Amino acid sequence: MPLILCRVRAILGMLRRMAKGQSFYPLFLLLSACGGPPTPTTPDATCRPCGSECRPQLTCESEFAYDGRKATAGFTVAGVGVQGATERQAIRQIDQETERYVALAKRLCDEYNKCVLDRETYATRSENMRRRIARVPELAEQFQRATTDQARRQALAEAYDTAVPSEARTDISLDFAVHAKKPGDDRAHAIASGTSLPTNTRLHFTLRASRTAHLYVFQRGPDGKVQMLFPHSGINLANPIAASTVLRIPQGEQTYRLNERDLGTEQVFLVASVEPLADPGGAGTQVTGIARGSSGCRTRALELDAPAAAAAPGCVRSRGIELAPDQANEDSSLRVRTEAGDSKIADVFTFEHTR
Repeated sequence: MPLILCRVRAILGMLRRMAKGQSFYPLFLLLSACGGPPTPTTPDATCRPCGSECRPQLTCESEFAYDGRKATAGFTVAGVGVQGATERQAIRQIDQETERYVALAKRLCDEYNKCVLDRETYATRSENMRRRIARVPELAEQFQRATTDQARRQALAEAYDTAVPSEARTDISLDFAVHAKKPGDDRAHAIASGTSLPTNTRLHFTLRASRTAHLYVFQRGPDGKVQMLFPHSGINLANPIAASTVLRIPQGEQTYRLNERDLGTEQVFLVASVEPLADPGGAGTQVTGIARGSSGCRTRALELDAPAAAAAPGCVRSRGIELAPDQANEDSSLRVRTEAGDSKIADVFTFEHTR
């Protein structure tokens, strides 16, 4: 579609939504979605001498102005309801970064008018900014239309990664593996969640975080008591664990053995956090209340800083977004990243203990 036709349709669509009292995206986002570098189209009547050329002056304000509304990103303009503090934080950062990109675009335009930038440099830099935010309206719509909690979190995470630079994020990715050596095996293999393991299987766990983080590993016994596997006095490593450091539990060549008792579902609970937990024991009690696939849960995610009583038994969801298995990395059983705007992960890995 020709650029001018795309922009005309975008403006007409926005006007129709305004007339109906419906939500709409800022004009600059609608226009940027049409493609092409965001170069102003209406030059002043005068031009400025720039070396050997007389450069027409671009009207930056009209090109990059919003539609009379306060400068905000598509998520807020669309009137999308949010769930919890981390979603509010993520949307706030998307809004702030979008405003910043628009301000930078205006400054680039001004520098072009003043002959600080040549035409090619201006086109390249402004195009890079456009690409950074061009998908925000589309992702905002996905977020608004999401019918499941997982789809909602995925859409917000993608928009967050698109708009917010890495240095402004507190995200963590966590690789966790349960290595099992069954009777008769020559070595241990990383297993998938739900795998059946017979008695006398030897186990050890490994964790690796993408950034320096405080890591916690819990198990819950048949009596309901929470056992902290890490941190532990028998493991000569202190929190936080440096980025990309492989934490092995237990250390060295030691392993756990599945004995003949306590057959059934075994669960290993994980927490990764940028900040240390004020009460790891209390957090462990909350974490071990995670109920997978519990659609009746009203809490969006586990709030590790809240009192344990605040989380209703059987109604605590895992905190974080599980990633698709990496086929090139056979040493991972579970890969999780933080949700947009969050700095904590809480998840559970299960396996079946059989005879």
